[in-house]
Amino acid sequence: MSLDNNIENAFMVVRKTYENVQKMINFMDEKAILNDYRPVIDRFLRYSSDKYPIGWLYNDIVKIYQYEKDNPLESDWLNGPIYVVNISFNNKPKVIVAKFNYDIEKWGREYL
Repeated sequence: MSLDNNIENAFMVVRKTYENVQKMINFMDEKAILNDYRPVIDRFLRYSSDKYPIGWLYNDIVKIYQYEKDNPLESDWLNGPIYVVNISFNNKPKVIVAKFNYDIEKWGREYL
């Protein structure tokens, strides 16, 4: 196999992985909505950089959810915990789920 084929195959694997991650995110959003949770924003969060090669690929993809039945705030946040799903490709791929409690009432729209 030539170097060109190796590079082409490597990028094909990365693109296919990202397609599968998108399917997983869509599935998570569907299930969240069915269970009274809402995605805080319609996209995922990630570290990205034009300056540093580590930022050229997404190693961590993060989705944030809140419980729809928590009280709404003027900032569009809900006054309750934040639920985070981090899909990580650092070393071994893994999914990390966490719940964070913050004093969200003091947050503004700039955090969305």
